[in-house]
Amino acid sequence: ALKDAAFVALDFEMTGINSDDWGREENDLPEERYIKKREAAASYGIVTVGVCVFQPAPACSGDPGDDAGYVARPFNFFVFPRPVNEPPACYLSPKLALDADAMHFVRCSGGVDFGRWLSKGVPYLDRPSEEKL
Repeated sequence: ALKDAAFVALDFEMTGINSDDWGREENDLPEERYIKKREAAASYGIVTVGVCVFQPAPACSGDPGDDAGYVARPFNFFVFPRPVNEPPACYLSPKLALDADAMHFVRCSGGVDFGRWLSKGVPYLDRPSEEKL
């Protein structure tokens, strides 16, 4: 699917999305808002990764110039931070911050099964943890 993609979209559901001063963003310049969102994203974990591959749809009329749109092929993965326990050299247990509002949204709007997230999530390391290995 990926090799034939016209484009790919990514979506992340996270354990939080707002910085401590998120309520004062309405007057921010785009650069200021980007910095706040980047800092917030760096302080929270990822619950799911969504990847959607868009491929050109076959033309219905048989005319190669007919723009038939795209066929979307979505994929979703639970991910969970990986603890590392390789004595005596390395012990890493990433901290996972949760924002109650974000978790409520993910559970109610996205239908996320937290038991499945914890038990079946694809393990990953964040960059600082990987650099320590």
